[in-house]
Parts: sequence; structure tokens; C-alpha cells
Amino acid sequence: NTLFFFGASAVKETFKIIELTKVLRQRDTQFINILNRVRDGSVTISDIDLINSRYVPDQIPNDCLKLVLTRNAAKRINEEKLSMIKEKEWTYETKLEGNNPPSKEDVPFDFTLRLKIGAKIMTVYNDPAKQYINGSIGEIVDLSTDVIKIKIDDKICDVSPILWMKKIYRINKTTGELDSEVVGWAKQFPLRLAYAITVHKSQGQTYDQVVIDYSNNTTFANGQTYVAISRCRTLQGLYLARPLTRQDINTNTEVTQFIKTQNNQPVKQIHEPLPVEKETKFDLSWTITPEDKALYEEILSYKH
Repeated sequence: NTLFFFGASAVKETFKIIELTKVLRQRDTQFINILNRVRDGSVTISDIDLINSRYVPDQIPNDCLKLVLTRNAAKRINEEKLSMIKEKEWTYETKLEGNNPPSKEDVPFDFTLRLKIGAKIMTVYNDPAKQYINGSIGEIVDLSTDVIKIKIDDKICDVSPILWMKKIYRINKTTGELDSEVVGWAKQFPLRLAYAITVHKSQGQTYDQVVIDYSNNTTFANGQTYVAISRCRTLQGLYLARPLTRQDINTNTEVTQFIKTQNNQPVKQIHEPLPVEKETKFDLSWTITPEDKALYEEILSYKH
């Protein structure tokens, strides 16, 4: 009866609710409290006024990362910034293989990657050698066919192309388990221009300075403004391209109601990771009718 996880029967019947209470990204109590009110929809006029105190267009640092609402806006800003660099442009085309290779929506990079020495970039992959992680911000210092050198803080990192594999999953009729099959893959450098990215792409990231650029758009998804503002460590590192309004801050009533319901129940609060319990395998065959199972297997057979 809902798009959210808490509508599942298993959540209602068997899940334990554990609340993590320690905020790691921010330290300022006032800023944390404002973010919590933006998140749950209880934001006040004074909260919005304090956020809007960061509308200081003449103080925005040069090349400060912009968070925008649409991919087209991010693309326009990135292309404008790249065109201003007076260096040779290199173009890297994504190599696609397989019967059903990844689409542009399946991968975190542009199929046609255009770069110049001096360009600001973001890595979109966790390097096994731990030179960089997904979301690291750096600058191009050298370009070649096989290796791109980037500077992150004061460290020079070598970046090589990697493979993104696309898999489909089917129920194994013998074991009842899900089997995976690689149907295609894409090979590209795990980089993208980082003068601007969408709020959606910024989820999970942390920045010291960021510009919330809603100058040509208004929010269209619940929680968008909360995600954008909470990417920044401090209120002082936050800049606005235009003042925010109450209409920019949207929350979903189903989510807020779920949170309120949980707050009225005993909640175990922890600050350290829980021990990992022994893995349990579930036999779901008893919950699915033969007709449902046949339809499910038919859906899994589609290669989309």
C-alpha cells in the first residue's frame, strides 16, 4: 500500500527498528537541528531565514561545486566551464560489449567523456588501491589514451578505465536461489566533470563548500532540499544561488507519519556497529502461489 520499504509485511511483523543518533557530517548543533527540521517538514520561518543568510552571491568561491536539480542544468554548467579552459580537449568514448550492454542510466559517467588538463573532476568509483573513493573531487593534471593523472588534495593518482557489468537475475528452479548472469558491460574512465552535479548524484557525499543552485528551477521531489543542504559540513560552507522559499522544502507525509509512529515506540539507540548475526536463508516458496511464481519468472526473463 506504499512505495516505501515500511509497507512490506516483513517490516511490520519482524523488523527491529534501530535509530542511529550520532551525526558524523556536521558538528554545529544549531545547523544539525535546522537540518532535522528540514528533513521532517517542521522547518520554521526563522530556520529558512538563517539558511538564506548564506545567499551571498558576491562571496561564492570560484569553481565551488554547484548542486543543481536537473541533468541538463549540470551538463550546461560543466560544458561552459570546460570551454573556458585553453587546453587541448580529449574525448573518451565508452566501449560497450555484450548482448544487452548498460544504458546511460545504468552507469555514473557520460558515455562521451570530454576532458582537458586543469578541468575539475569527480571520481565515481572506489579505487581498490584506495587512491580515491566514489565522490572524490580533483583536477586533471595529465591526459593520455590509457591513463589519466588527477590531483586530489596534494596527491597525484593514476586512473585507468574500469568495467561496469550489467547483470540479470533469474530464479534457479533446482535450488530456489537467484542466479546472476552478465549480459553486457561498459568500459570507461571512472570520472565526470564536477563543476556541477545533480542533487540526486550528490547523495552520500560530503563537501566543505557547495553552492545550492536553484536559479532556473524549483524542486520536484520530496527531500531534495534536505539532501542538498545536508551535504555540507557547515552552514558557513553553504552558498545559495537564490534564496530558498517554503515551497522548496517538501516532505512526504507517509514518511513523516512513519517516523512519528516509530518515535512513539521503544527504540534501541546505538553508537557502535551491532555484531553481524549468522546469515539466514529464507525459503519463500510457501508464500507464493504457483501462478504468482510463474508470472515472477516471466518478468525476470525480460532483458530490460
